[in-house]
Amino acid sequence: MTTFEHSFYGEKLRIGRLFAGLTLAELGSLVGASRQYIHQLETGATPAEDMVGALADALGVTPTFFQSLPSGLIDTGDCHFRRLRKTKVSAQHQIMAFATLFSDVVARLESTLDLPAVNFPSIDIDGIEDVETAAADARQYWGLTPDQPIKSVTRVLENAGAIVTEFSGAGSDIDALSVARLRPLIVRSDAKTAISRIRFDLAHECGHLVMHQGIVTGDEETEAQANRFAGAFLVPRAAFVREFPRGSRFDWLAIFAMKKRWGISAQAIIHRASDLGLIDQAQTRRAYRFLSGKGYMRCEPGESEHSEVPEMFADAIDAIQVHFGITPAALCRELGVKPEVFNRVTGIAVEEQESSDTPSNVIQIDLFRSRR
Repeated sequence: MTTFEHSFYGEKLRIGRLFAGLTLAELGSLVGASRQYIHQLETGATPAEDMVGALADALGVTPTFFQSLPSGLIDTGDCHFRRLRKTKVSAQHQIMAFATLFSDVVARLESTLDLPAVNFPSIDIDGIEDVETAAADARQYWGLTPDQPIKSVTRVLENAGAIVTEFSGAGSDIDALSVARLRPLIVRSDAKTAISRIRFDLAHECGHLVMHQGIVTGDEETEAQANRFAGAFLVPRAAFVREFPRGSRFDWLAIFAMKKRWGISAQAIIHRASDLGLIDQAQTRRAYRFLSGKGYMRCEPGESEHSEVPEMFADAIDAIQVHFGITPAALCRELGVKPEVFNRVTGIAVEEQESSDTPSNVIQIDLFRSRR
């Protein structure tokens, strides 16, 4: 049995296994090995060459995948999870493996393209009222009109240098997470389709990146701060106070009109009205009972027409192909993954074709969008 002659990094085996959603025992079963042996490979043992091939086939990669370390291994300390306490550990591990693989693709793109500069403010807060100020300051920092809706939260974040992407493997376990790196990454789950809820998730992650740099999040306090930031970022206080309908009875037509205009759910509108003292606790409970009785806590009517389609990554993939002839198929070969895995990581379909020779110069990719 021939020993694998190249470097073999057990960290990459673990990333590939977690991304595939496999336990040690399940991967061992696929390749005819024990759980203990797979663990040994992940912690430093060197496999035989035929075992490397079997592992690669089981994980949808090629043997070269195991020959290099990731550009930046992502773990829980790098991530801001929504609903961390309710998220299964297996789901956390899977999406962190996804984020690591996605970051490898981004690093490859950045070696050739100049992506937009990262431009997030870092704002310290001491209390919940500071969060309102932080949201207003972030809007001002990015030149957003204080009394107008944000047309695309995704575009604001991408203009600030973050890459927004989508993960399809976590189901309802994970709403969204952000990865605080030199190039911030925001991952949202494709299980959530309501635009108003997607916008809130993105604004929530924006709050973490603005307020919680270098802070471990996931506890009730930091999650409450990020939620308050999201509401204030999407609908600033002055505009909300001016437009929220007040009276002895809820004007649901007006509330749903606010929802459509600002791109925020009716549930979030009620929560923000409570935060700002426009309704009391009894009114808040009554409003939630109404929404629950109508089934709106899960699915609300009257979604806005805002668009939250990520653009930067797809534009970068197009640019590297058009200007350098580096196709998705070529990226697959460089990264050591098969087309199916590349598609799961990037959302980009791979056409099997040879890439042309590429020049070594770097071009700038201008992804700035003036419409926000």
